[in-house]
Amino acid sequence: VLAVGAIFWITTFKMMDRDFWWHIKAGEIMLKTRHLIAVEPFSFTRAGQPYLATYEWLAQMTLYLIYHFGGYVGIILFRGVIASASVGLLLLLSKRWRFLYLVLAVWAVVMTKGSYLERPQLFTFISFSAFLLLAFLYLDAQSFRSRVKICCGFFVIQLLWINLHGGAALLGCAVVTFLFLQTLVNAIDRQRRYQSMRSAWLLLGTLFFLGLALFSPPNGLKTVSYLHHLL
Repeated sequence: VLAVGAIFWITTFKMMDRDFWWHIKAGEIMLKTRHLIAVEPFSFTRAGQPYLATYEWLAQMTLYLIYHFGGYVGIILFRGVIASASVGLLLLLSKRWRFLYLVLAVWAVVMTKGSYLERPQLFTFISFSAFLLLAFLYLDAQSFRSRVKICCGFFVIQLLWINLHGGAALLGCAVVTFLFLQTLVNAIDRQRRYQSMRSAWLLLGTLFFLGLALFSPPNGLKTVSYLHHLL
């Protein structure tokens, strides 16, 4: 409780990100028009050109609604909750050396405080932490049914993640891919071969559905192809 409380206190600093204002304005425009923004409405140098930030449409709407109903304080508290939850999920990965991990977690948040800004990337922090926790739970799961439920969790989070922060959701695909490779390594052990191969097929199916989720945003696969244009 003290560690999570400290993380919450560290990350509830005043609003500093100037991009926040056009993020919430974009969210307001989309909520009022009930359409994605197609043409750049803010930048003079890109007037008349396609609006590029469509990949984080759901995050912009969410941030606008929080600001609309909670104001500055609501946004700052929301940031603190997301930061605390993200690190809290990571602290659940292992029960060994828990005290050391608590200290390291608080120190890490102090060192990366500037990353916890009121931006759509907040949703990537908590989504990635959730994926890692589910991956560890999958490795520890004793029944096939439990693994199926965890894979359903992967899909639900991926569906939200791709609409909140676009191509960053490819990190989720990477986590499940490593899980898949781990099950193939486990299949080398003859005593666990049947169980491992069954698990491998399950993860392969999960990767297929995670790939389908990449097409779920209103602008389709452009959400992911934007990464190519960005880099």
